[in-house]
Amino acid sequence: METRRNPLLHIVAAGLLLLAAYPACGLAATATEAANDVRVLIDISGSMKHNDPQNLRAPALRLLTGLLPGGARAGVWTYGLHVNMLVPHGVVDSRWKERARQAAAEINSNGLFTNIEEALLKASRDWTAPDPASQRSLIMLTDGLVDVSKEHALNAASRDRIINEILPRLRAAQVKIHAIALSKEADHALLRQLAAATDGWYEQVNNADGLQRVFLRMFEKATKPDTLPLKDNAVQVDASIEEMTFLVFREAGKNVELITPGGKQFGASSAPGFARWHSDTGYDLITITRPEPGEWRIRGTEDADNRVMVVTNLKVRATSLPNNLNVGDSPFYFVQLLQEGAVIQQKDFLDLVKINLRQQDARGKQWTWPLLDNGAVPDATAGDGTFSYRFSESVLEGRHELVLLVDGTTFKREQRQVFNVYSQPAVATITPHPEGGGRYILSVVPYAGLIDAQTLQVNAAVIGPDGNTLETALAQAGPAEWRREISIDEKSGRYRAEFTVQGMRPDGKPVSRKLSALTFGADGVEDVPEPEPPASAPEPEPAPVHVAEPPPAVEHAEDEVHAAPPAAAHAEDHVDWFAVGWQTLLLNAVLIPAGFFGYKRWRRAQPALPAVTLEEPK
Repeated sequence: METRRNPLLHIVAAGLLLLAAYPACGLAATATEAANDVRVLIDISGSMKHNDPQNLRAPALRLLTGLLPGGARAGVWTYGLHVNMLVPHGVVDSRWKERARQAAAEINSNGLFTNIEEALLKASRDWTAPDPASQRSLIMLTDGLVDVSKEHALNAASRDRIINEILPRLRAAQVKIHAIALSKEADHALLRQLAAATDGWYEQVNNADGLQRVFLRMFEKATKPDTLPLKDNAVQVDASIEEMTFLVFREAGKNVELITPGGKQFGASSAPGFARWHSDTGYDLITITRPEPGEWRIRGTEDADNRVMVVTNLKVRATSLPNNLNVGDSPFYFVQLLQEGAVIQQKDFLDLVKINLRQQDARGKQWTWPLLDNGAVPDATAGDGTFSYRFSESVLEGRHELVLLVDGTTFKREQRQVFNVYSQPAVATITPHPEGGGRYILSVVPYAGLIDAQTLQVNAAVIGPDGNTLETALAQAGPAEWRREISIDEKSGRYRAEFTVQGMRPDGKPVSRKLSALTFGADGVEDVPEPEPPASAPEPEPAPVHVAEPPPAVEHAEDEVHAAPPAAAHAEDHVDWFAVGWQTLLLNAVLIPAGFFGYKRWRRAQPALPAVTLEEPK
C-alpha cells in the first residue's frame, strides 16, 4: 500500500534544513537592503466633501510622494465606485515625483460609492508571492465602509472577499497594510484587521487637518529613512551627505528661509540652483543636492515634526520594533553603521561613536538609553559593530515615539519610529447593522503579535437593561476578526457588552483577558470607563521573569543624556541578532504559507452561525 505524502511536511523540513545551514549564510543574507515598493490608495467618495471639505488629501499626497526615496517603486490609485490609476506605478525619480505632484490636483470627492475591494485588487494585482528583494507597503485612506451597491448583501459579500481572499494573499506576499480612517463612521474593524493581519499600522483621524502628519508617519513606517537630528532649528551636515530634504511645517502666512554654513540665506522665491523648493498648504519641502558641510539652520518656524532626510553612503541599520507590544514585553534593539553596505567594525571609528535611544510616551514622559558594543548583556560580542539594548520598565501602556540618535563626532544620524503598547491583546467594537432594526454587529480584532489567531477564542456577555444576560461566542470571520450579529429592543434602554478572549501568545504563554466593556443602543456606542481600584487594594505583583537586566535608564524632560553602567554579562543571555532575524525570515517563509492554506481549509469547514436575538421579555 502506497503511503500518501504531505507536501507541507516537505516545506517544513526544507525550512528546518535552511535554519541548520544558517551559520554559513546568515550574515551575507542580511547585507542586501530590500527596495521599497509603496502603493497608495486615496478615497474620493462623496462623503469626503464632509470629512475633507478643503481637500487636504491633495497636499498630504504631495508630501508623501515628494518624500519617497529615489530608486523606490511607487504608484497612486483613487477609488469611489471605480478605481483610477492617478500616478502609474514605476520607479521614483524626478519625473515621477513631478507627475505625482501635478496629479494630486485631480483628487476630488465625486465618487458615488467606496469600492475598497476593487482598489485593493488593482493596486496589488502583481503581489502574488513574496519577494525578498522588495519591501512592500500599501497605504490606504478611507472615511467609510465597504460600499459597492445600495444592496447590503452585495456590500457584505464584497467585505467578505476582502477578508477571506484578498487579505490572505497580501499577507502571504508579505505586504504591510497601513490603514488610515478619516472619520468615526469608517469600518474600523475592517481597517484594524487589514493592518493587524499584515503587521501594518492603523490610525484614526477625525479631522483632515492632521492628514499631512499622518502621511509623514506612514512614510516613515514604509521606508525607514535616515535623518539628521534637528535641534533648535539647526542641523549638522557632514561630507558623506549626497542629498538632503527638509520637511518644514509652518502656519499659513509664515515664510521659511534656510541659512547655509557659509551664512547665505534663501527662501522659496530665491532658491539657488542646487535647491528644489516646493511650498504647499501647511509645509515646505526643500531638497538640496551636494549640500555644503557644516551647520544649516531653518528660520521662520519651528515644529516637532520637522525632518531632515538624507541620502548617504554612511547609513544606519536598526531594529524595527513591532507595531504592537504588550505591557511588560522586553524586546531587543540593535543598531549597526554601514559604509557602502558593509557593517563598520573598525575599533578606532566605533570608539568615537555614541548611540542613544530616546523614548517618549503620549504623556510626555521620557527615557534615554545608551546602546553599547562591549560584549556585556544584552550585547553579544564586543567590537563587532552591533550596538545592543533590551527594553524593560519603559514598556508601559500607550503610544510611544522612539528616536535613535547616533553621534560620531564628525557626523550625526537619527531614525524614528512609533509603536503602541497595550494592556489588552485585542480591541472590541460594536456597530449598528446597515439595515437597522435594532441589529448590531459585535467585532473583536486581535492586535498583531499579542495573541495567536489560531488559538483565539472570543466570548461576549450582553446584558440587557433589566439584567438579563445573553452569553454567546463570536465566530472567526477572517484572518484577524471575530464577529457576531445580535438583535436588541432599542426602546427598552441601554445594553452592555463584555468580551473575554482566550488563547496563547506566539511564544506559547497563555492569555485570558477581559476587554474594555461597551454600552450601546439607540443613543450610540460608548466605552465603559474602567473602575478605579480601591485605595486600600495593593498592586498585584507581577510574576518573576528571568531576563538580563539592561543598563538603567534616566528619566528626564530635557535633552541631556546620562551614561549608564553596563549590566554584568551572562553567556546564556547573549543574542545573535543576525541569527534571530534570519531565522525569523525563514520561519515566516515556512509558516505563512502553512497558515494561509490551513486557514482556507478551516474556513471551508466552518458552519454558518445564526444571528443571536436579545430582546426584553414582554
